[in-house]
Amino acid sequence: MENLKVIDFNQNSFEADGETFYIDKTLSLRRFEEFEVLIPQLTHGTTFLRILQEDRQIWDLLNQNKLADAAIIIHNRMTSIKGNIEKRLNPVLLLCALFINTKDENRAEYNEALMNEKIQKWYKEGIEVNSFFQLAFNLVNTFVPILDETSQDISKQEQE
Repeated sequence: MENLKVIDFNQNSFEADGETFYIDKTLSLRRFEEFEVLIPQLTHGTTFLRILQEDRQIWDLLNQNKLADAAIIIHNRMTSIKGNIEKRLNPVLLLCALFINTKDENRAEYNEALMNEKIQKWYKEGIEVNSFFQLAFNLVNTFVPILDETSQDISKQEQE
């Protein structure tokens, strides 16, 4: 573990493979769309669509009093989440890549190839994964509540 590089994300930037990367605290609308796709992959090892489909199945089974069948779906989901916890490397790095940018990078756009190029530089630098897990979960824990609060404020305004 001595040769792995640890990133202090309390800093505003870090070096990897000869390039300086800057850590942003906000996202463009386009990158936010990708952020929303990555959240369920990061937190549950699945997609929103799959969660919705399973929830619909559970709802239907509960309405039919098929409690055991609904319980099986929930159990399978929990087992899947547990099994995917260790396999979240790709969504973690992709989420971080939304916020970590080079100086001249166009932050208004999402470019999957560019995201992968950045991640490859991080691999080449030998950065240990815990740095990215820490950043990803800090971003989710700070960014999502702000989003929820903003959404609630907008809903209140629309109702008034």
